[in-house]
Amino acid sequence: MAPSPLSAVIDAGDDVALVPPLNLVFDQRGYPLRLGPHIEIGADEADLAQTSSFVVTTADDHDDGVAGIVDCTLREAINAANGNVDANTITFASNVTGVITLHLGELVISHDLNIQGPGPMVLSSR
Repeated sequence: MAPSPLSAVIDAGDDVALVPPLNLVFDQRGYPLRLGPHIEIGADEADLAQTSSFVVTTADDHDDGVAGIVDCTLREAINAANGNVDANTITFASNVTGVITLHLGELVISHDLNIQGPGPMVLSSR
C-alpha cells in the first residue's frame, strides 16, 4: 500500500538505494522508485492523484484507490471522476494500446463523462 499524500515518509528516503551496489529502480509494485525529489521510506513510492481531467496510463484492470499520475487504469479514472462532478474528461496516454480486459466487472459511470480514446483499431475493452 502506497503512503498517503501527507505521510512523513514521502521524499524522506535515502537516494543511495538508487546507485551501486543496490541499483534499485522499482518499488515492490513495479513502479519507478523515485517519483518525487527523493525516494520514500518503505517499499512503495507514492503516486500523486490526478484531480480533474484523467489520463489512463495502463491497460491493466485494477483499482488501488488512486487515479495516479504514473499508474491510472480506466477503472481508477472512472471511479475518481465519479467522485468529482466537475471531472468529466478521460483520455489515454499514447502507450496504452491493445485490449483492456475488465477482470473486476463492469465499469459504473455515475454522471456525464467524456472518454476520448484513440479508436478501436488501437485500443478496445472487453
